[in-house]
Amino acid sequence: MPRFRSLLRCSWLLLARGRTPTSSPLSWWIGSRQYIVMPGRYIYTQRLKDANVNDQIILNKVLLVSTRDKAYIGMPVVTNAAVHAIVEEQGLDDKVIVFKFKKKKKYQRKAGHRQPNTRLRITGISGYEEFPADPILQVPA
Repeated sequence: MPRFRSLLRCSWLLLARGRTPTSSPLSWWIGSRQYIVMPGRYIYTQRLKDANVNDQIILNKVLLVSTRDKAYIGMPVVTNAAVHAIVEEQGLDDKVIVFKFKKKKKYQRKAGHRQPNTRLRITGISGYEEFPADPILQVPA
């Protein structure tokens, strides 16, 4: 149930702050992380091993779709909705330094780590036009 509450909070924050563009924002997840995206934006996700640069991918685990006046929340995912994206690059994050030190024991250790990531460009959202007239969550106008 905590995931559902966080989705409600995200949708109300997006719509309450006046961020109601003509394109619909939505929430979806890759792996164990959720992302709020709109067409034309870039996002950095964890490494997608099977994807190569310039591949077109379809992500169908959509959790929430919101339009100007309505928000649709999936139980657990919204059926028929999908995110279309293009893989822009496969890369590495900035280096994180791990430094361990124990005083008076002459012990210190320094190591670096770079986490792999994937940059996606969101090209479009499809399938949300076919929703029924009665959404799960009605946002006041």
